[in-house]
Amino acid sequence: MGTITGVDGKKQVTLNGLPLYTFAEDTSAGDVTGQGFAGIWWVVEPDGTKIASTSSSTPATGYTK
Repeated sequence: MGTITGVDGKKQVTLNGLPLYTFAEDTSAGDVTGQGFAGIWWVVEPDGTKIASTSSSTPATGYTK
């Protein structure tokens, strides 16, 4: 875990050096509608491992590009 300065000048959380994001259309805990979005956005495990499955049963823990 770490932080970087985002393009807006604010701190942004990173995991394994990659910035983490949330998906705007995921509004409730466990939503994963952003999973696999545009083939570049993926849910990650707590250790930073990408979850490449697009199954709706995938637990949401964070997003990375």
